[in-house]
Amino acid sequence: SVWSGLHDFPRGKMTRNPKWREYGKGGVAISVDGGKSWDPTIEGMGFDSPSTSIVLDRNSPIENRTLYVAVYGKGVFKSNNGGESWELRNEGIEESFAAFELTLLPDGTLFLITSPTPQHRGGKEGKEVFMGAVYKSVDGADSWQKVQVGERVLFPSGMAYDPLDPNRLYLGAWGDITLSDLVGKKVTGDSGNKRFDLEGGILMSEDAGNTWEQIFMEDMYVYDVSVDETHPGRLYCNTFNQGAYRSDDYGKSWYKIKGYDFHWGHRVIPDPRNTNQVFLTTFGSSVWHGVPLIDNDKLTHYSN
Repeated sequence: SVWSGLHDFPRGKMTRNPKWREYGKGGVAISVDGGKSWDPTIEGMGFDSPSTSIVLDRNSPIENRTLYVAVYGKGVFKSNNGGESWELRNEGIEESFAAFELTLLPDGTLFLITSPTPQHRGGKEGKEVFMGAVYKSVDGADSWQKVQVGERVLFPSGMAYDPLDPNRLYLGAWGDITLSDLVGKKVTGDSGNKRFDLEGGILMSEDAGNTWEQIFMEDMYVYDVSVDETHPGRLYCNTFNQGAYRSDDYGKSWYKIKGYDFHWGHRVIPDPRNTNQVFLTTFGSSVWHGVPLIDNDKLTHYSN
C-alpha cells in the first residue's frame, strides 16, 4: 500500500507553498497478515515520499515481485525485489515530477499521469506552472515517452484499460481551471489571473495511446474512469461536478447514476462480492455503496 501525509492531491492548493515538499511525508508499507498490521518499506525512497499509486507486475515471480510507485514531487520508483528496496526511474519525464497515477497493462506497458504544479523558480512563489502530462514506458520504466493526447493543455487524473482489449484506454481529465487554482489568488491578484483552456471529460484510445477521441463532456472535471469487468462495455466515471455516470456501450452514451449528488467525486469501484453494486469514493463524503441505477432524463444523458 502507498501512504501520504498530504491530502487532496492533485488539487493545486496542496502545492502552492514553495516548501510543500518539506511537509510531504509518506511511502510504501507492506502487510503479510491480510492488512492487520503494516511495516514501512522505503529503502531508496525515504519517508519524504507522499505516494499516490502502486502497481504490481503479475508476470513477475511471486517470491520476487516487480512493483512501481508514483511519488508526488519525486516521480516513479521501481522495485525488483518485492518492495525491499526502490530505485528512481524518471528518464524521459519532463518538467513536473508530480507523479499521480500508474497504469500497468497485461503486456508490461506502463502509463504514468503527472499533475500540474507551480514551478517555484528559485524556491519562490510565482505564476509559472508545469502542466500535466501522460507518459508511456515499454521497457519497465527504464525510459518514458510523452504521449500526445489531444491538441490542448491537459490536466489528466485517471486512466483505465479494457481487460478484453488492453489497447482500448480511457483517460479522465479536468475541465478548465484558472491560474489561481494552481498558484493562489495572492500570487495572481485579480488582474494577473487567467484561465487554462483544458480538454476535460474522458478521452478514449483504441490503439494503445497513439490516437485519442473525446467521448464525454470536455468541460467536466472527471476524476477517474473505471471499467466493469463483469459487464462488457460498461464504464463508470466520478466527477467534481456533483455526479457519477455510467455507460453500457463503451462510452458512446452516458447516463447519470441516481441517488448520488456529492460535488467532489473520486472513484467508482465495482463491488467484487456483488456485481450489481458499486462503491463511490469521495473527497469529504466518505464512501457510498449501492446499485448504479441510471436516470434516463435527457438532461442527464450524453451521447457522442
